Amino acid sequence: MDTGFIGAGSSADRRRRRLAQDASAPTASTAGRRAPSRPSPQAPESTEQPPIEGDAPLTPHPRDSLIPYSPWRLAGIILLGVVLWGTMLVVGQSTAIRDSAFREILSLENRRLPRFFSTVCLLATTQLTFLILWYRIRSRKDFGGRYRVWWLAGAFWAIACCCVTTDLHHAFARWGLRQYPMEAWRAETLYWLVPASIAFLAMHRVLQVDMRHARVSRIAWDISWWCAVAATLVLLLGNQLVATDHVLPLQVATATLWHLSAASAFLIHARFVVHVTNEAAPKKPSRMVRLWRKTRAAAERVAERIPPIRLQRKHGDAAEPVSRRQRKSARTPVATATNQTKDADSAQRDNLVDTRQANDRPTSLQQRNTAQEPAPETRATTRHDGPHPTAAPQKSVRTPGGAGEESLVEAAATLTRQERRRQKKKKKRPGNSVGE
Repeated sequence: MDTGFIGAGSSADRRRRRLAQDASAPTASTAGRRAPSRPSPQAPESTEQPPIEGDAPLTPHPRDSLIPYSPWRLAGIILLGVVLWGTMLVVGQSTAIRDSAFREILSLENRRLPRFFSTVCLLATTQLTFLILWYRIRSRKDFGGRYRVWWLAGAFWAIACCCVTTDLHHAFARWGLRQYPMEAWRAETLYWLVPASIAFLAMHRVLQVDMRHARVSRIAWDISWWCAVAATLVLLLGNQLVATDHVLPLQVATATLWHLSAASAFLIHARFVVHVTNEAAPKKPSRMVRLWRKTRAAAERVAERIPPIRLQRKHGDAAEPVSRRQRKSARTPVATATNQTKDADSAQRDNLVDTRQANDRPTSLQQRNTAQEPAPETRATTRHDGPHPTAAPQKSVRTPGGAGEESLVEAAATLTRQERRRQKKKKKRPGNSVGE
């Protein structure tokens, strides 16, 4: 009794998930199932282990497949089909066949030999389609279910083979014309040709996407599409294209060539799926996205070839403010002198502060010498513009207590005023004037 589980939509999905689990975590039971199907002559027969009951059936090795791996063998098979196709056309048009007993079989007018050739090609195409499907179902990475397009392809080629063999499409067209009369040019032909064309175009598109990895398969499949277009044009417009005597041979040639090209394309892709990989091709970006990327890349290449004119202008503009500043500083030397004066004043203040910190704790001798001096003389020396002949500025600075701190501040102010006076005198001299 088959029972499903959450996450599995069909038996194919369950099989693919089980295969993925077996590949990620192999067990000891898989060693018995992976026994070589064709043992080498040096290996004894006793080394083969029979498959364990309840395990999955053995997957045949690619070398056991009927699809050849060598491209030369594949090309030989396709070339053999082309030779048979050409021989059929030559024999069917020869005059010796007209008086022969095999006229009804080999002549192109009866279409028995062309029908047999088309039946063989379409039957081989159907079998190859289902073979590709069988391998694609065992893909471990195609969880999107893209292998299902091969079901549609197999159904299409099976119906096409049945119609070519039994003329079922002509019977369907006559029935449809009786049931639903239609006043149109070649209405009976259009009844079966339009649905067949729509189905073939849809199948061609979806299979072309699945063949994206296989370049040779995609090219062969496109050739098959062009052969189908040629066969359709000859079928509809054969009387307008060639003479009446050549219409029938041309229709037979194009139709059988389409069937042969389809079989060749699927044979090439079967070799890719069996011997190379059975995984689905990754999704490509849309055409609009690809067109945008190409346009952007082309624009970037063009932009790289343009000389950097704008960059040179920007560098020139950035150099102008520097020259203006230099000219402005050259025209106004007074501001520079003022800045130098301020720097000198700040340096003197720093020196006084350092001296104050060094003399915070005076010795006992310095304290006695400072105590003997009168306080009014100290004030007079600090207020005088120059040094007093009898007073010592250092002794007045080193007075203990708060008087020493006040004298330091007054001495710093006096020195600052003296320095400013000297700077003013230098500016008033005629040799240092700005105009000269």
